[in-house]
Amino acid sequence: MVQVSYADAEAFARWAGGSLPSEARWEFAARGGLNDQVFAWGNTWNPHKANTWQGPFPSRNTAEDGYCGTAPVASFPANGYGLFDMTGNVWEWTRDWYSILCSPDYCSRYRPAAREAQSPDTGTSHIGFRLAQRPLHG
Repeated sequence: MVQVSYADAEAFARWAGGSLPSEARWEFAARGGLNDQVFAWGNTWNPHKANTWQGPFPSRNTAEDGYCGTAPVASFPANGYGLFDMTGNVWEWTRDWYSILCSPDYCSRYRPAAREAQSPDTGTSHIGFRLAQRPLHG
């Protein structure tokens, strides 16, 4: 889902019985078990590992990854924890108002450790969210 503000994402999370992840929890999940790696898949940039902007930002996206805009969920391989789209596609709200995404020739936001604060009333075509849930016991 995109075009959603922080308040709307938080309200949906409460309604669904989950929560927005903290930025630390999001980064841990994005790494997929890889430690000390620049990207969610390793240390080498690869435009075919995630839906990202290719070409001169913001004037021309070459769509080398097959998508000029957002990609359907699970269009790229899951990370080591089985999570899809932890890099690229859209920025994601976290409980801390941070989100992740950019272009490698413009900045370095495709890294799990990269963050950028957003105004909580922002809802655009490039900001979405995912829910964190407590593990089931029993």
